[in-house]
Amino acid sequence: MKKRFLIKVLFLFCAVLFLLSAGTLISYWRAYREGKEEYEALVRDTVCVRQDIFKEGAQRTDTEPGGQESSDSNGLFPPALSIDFDALSEVNDDVVAWIDFPGQEISYPVVQGDDNDYYLNHTFGNTRNIAGSIFQDARNKGMMTDENTIIYGHNMKNGTMFGLLKKYREKTYLDRFPYFDIYTPDGVYRCRIFAAGNVAAREEYYPAAFSDENERRQYLERMKSFSWYEIPAVEHAEKAPLVLLSTCTGADHNNRFVLAGQAVRFYRNE
Repeated sequence: MKKRFLIKVLFLFCAVLFLLSAGTLISYWRAYREGKEEYEALVRDTVCVRQDIFKEGAQRTDTEPGGQESSDSNGLFPPALSIDFDALSEVNDDVVAWIDFPGQEISYPVVQGDDNDYYLNHTFGNTRNIAGSIFQDARNKGMMTDENTIIYGHNMKNGTMFGLLKKYREKTYLDRFPYFDIYTPDGVYRCRIFAAGNVAAREEYYPAAFSDENERRQYLERMKSFSWYEIPAVEHAEKAPLVLLSTCTGADHNNRFVLAGQAVRFYRNE
C-alpha cells in the first residue's frame, strides 16, 4: 500500500511538473510570436528598399568619418534601406536609429530609455514582452556622437533580436558579412566588425567615452584580445567612432557575447 501511494504521489508530481513546463513553453512561444509579428508590421510600415542604388551606374561614393570623399572601397552597394523616422517617432519617440546587417535577418529600430532596464522587457511599441527591444546604453549622449556607442539586444532562441549574432562565432561567417549599418535621421554609418568574442559583464568593458587616446587604444587592444579569431585592422582607426553590440551568451549570466565595430563610412542623407 505504501509503495502504491508513493507511486501515485510521484505520478501526480510529474504530471504537475509537466503541465507547468508546458505552460511556460506556451507562454514563451506566444511571446516570441507576438514580438516577431510586431516588428514585422513595423518594418512593413516604416522601411522600404531603395531599388535605385542597384541600377547600373548608380552613385557609389560616400564619406569617411573624418569628412574625406572616397569611393565605396568595401565593395558593397550603399545602404539600401529608406527609414521613415517620422513614422517611427509617432509610435515611440525614444527611437534613435535603425540597425541593419545587409544580407541578414537582423534589422530593427534602436531606442534609448532613461535607464538600461525598461527595454529589456518592452518592445518598440511599449508592449511588455520578454523579447524586449534593441536599445542604446542610457549613458550615451546621442547615437554615434560618443566615442563608443553601446547597443544591447536579447539573444532570442528563435533567432530574432540579436539571436543571430551567435553565427559570428565562426570566422567564415564574418568573412561573408563583415559590416553592419546604423541608420540615423542625418545619414548612415557603415561599421566594420573588428572583434567578436565573450567579455565579462562588467562596466569597465563597456566604456562610452575615453579619457585620452591611450585609453582608447587600450580598449581596442582589449577587445581584440577577447576576439575568438584575428580580424584585419580597420583603416583610419584613430578617427572612426566605435560601436559595441552586446547580447547574452546563452550559457551564463556573468559573460556577454559582443561584436566590436568601427564606423568606416558615412552616407549623408540627400
